[in-house]
Amino acid sequence: GKAPGDEGRGNVKRSVTFNIEESASYPPTVKERALSRASNATSATSNSVSPKDALRQAFDQQSEINPFVNNTPPWTWDLVLQTAFVVVFILPLRLVLFCGSIAIAWILDAVAQTGHYVEDEPMPRWRTRIVNWSAYFWRAWLFSLSYQRMDVVGFPANASEAPICVVNHTSFLDIFIMYACKRFSFIAKKEIKKIPFGKQITKAGQTVFVDRTNKESSQNVKAVIMERCRQRKRKASDSPGAPKWPTIVMFPESTCTNGTALITFKKGAFIPAAPVQPITIKYHWSTCDPCKVYGGGPGIGTLLFRLLTSLHNSATVHFLDVYNPDDDEKKDALLYAENVRVAMAKSLKVAVTNHSYADVQLLLQAKKAHIRRRSLKKMNIEMQTLTNILDAKCSAENFRFFLKEFHTAAGKTGEITKDQFFQVLKMPKNQITERVFQLFDIDSDGVLQFKEFMAGIALLYFNNDRDVLAEIITSKNDESGNFYFDKNEIKRFATFRKMG
Repeated sequence: GKAPGDEGRGNVKRSVTFNIEESASYPPTVKERALSRASNATSATSNSVSPKDALRQAFDQQSEINPFVNNTPPWTWDLVLQTAFVVVFILPLRLVLFCGSIAIAWILDAVAQTGHYVEDEPMPRWRTRIVNWSAYFWRAWLFSLSYQRMDVVGFPANASEAPICVVNHTSFLDIFIMYACKRFSFIAKKEIKKIPFGKQITKAGQTVFVDRTNKESSQNVKAVIMERCRQRKRKASDSPGAPKWPTIVMFPESTCTNGTALITFKKGAFIPAAPVQPITIKYHWSTCDPCKVYGGGPGIGTLLFRLLTSLHNSATVHFLDVYNPDDDEKKDALLYAENVRVAMAKSLKVAVTNHSYADVQLLLQAKKAHIRRRSLKKMNIEMQTLTNILDAKCSAENFRFFLKEFHTAAGKTGEITKDQFFQVLKMPKNQITERVFQLFDIDSDGVLQFKEFMAGIALLYFNNDRDVLAEIITSKNDESGNFYFDKNEIKRFATFRKMG
């Protein structure tokens, strides 16, 4: 199916002037972005953009916002002195509150579900009251982590009004903030069960666990969501005191970001075509960014220490009005998801980007390759934008394959030289391949970052336009003013393209 905003794209090639960064004050609708993309694509093709310009514009048009980097400031003498003060005079009290509140909340949650098979039916009301008491202790736990103030705007909707809530995902604290507001049910990855105290706490909220590596598990979760959404259609004859499932909370971004943008929403929460309540969480911090991301930043242990030793932080939780989908949105879950994302971005006053969970998978592979954090921060690829602008049919698996090949040659530096470039693509060094490197080298500095390398790969190996090589023949090299290839050389070069 088409992604939101693709309606105006048609068969136009290389829509290089599409502006990804939307206005933070008023993000345009899906339809407006689609019309803008179609208009820009048409003007781009009529201007006969050269391949080098296409690569340069694809490089530039990707969002400068990197939502996968933790922005915690480095240590300074003032921060060291402040931390020392907190460690001596405040931290002992915070640790008592930290351990005590989580222990009591765990006991309450364990008692509430004793003798009850939470997977089979909703909890009776007397059990849910016990779980609700734990909300006070989760608030105390957040207080111990320096979040003394939590402003709540709006009110949680009843499950009969909106059986699903969608929340932007910024930190591991998000779940506990939601627990402190109301008894919610979450869709969570099965690994959460392995976290100390995690199993009893999440089961008390009747969390639905999913195995991301198992398609059958994902299908079962979808069936559970659909079934729980039917709760809002109970007949009037049902007893008002009958047990009911709690409202489902889902994080449609499917991963944590640093809160500077909303990345692409997955459509799972919107497939039932039921009303949803958007909820936004915004953290106000000074010395510790609470996000746990994969593009560079401290680990969970360091984050907890920095939070425990911060003086003061706060958060704002905004329960937006229930979003009722129209007929078009009910038929198109992606359209529904995109319009809700735009509404949430407007509330948060942040941009929307084309980053997705696929970009996170790329970062995870890079971490396994032990790439330095400094290099990880430069891997702001935004895969969807790159493939859209260059009209390339390049999958996440292709990106991961070339990432492995690239960093095998680059090592921890995150850059490859001309000779390493030939090694990665198994090309002989000659006049033809020298000019291939010049085409890839967008900033003409003699080395390639992965972002430059992958843009060139997408253009030459995965472009949907079969005539792209002919365009390169008739385009001139910016540095030399000569053509990249002549007609005899192109036949030889075409054998390299078969690698893709």
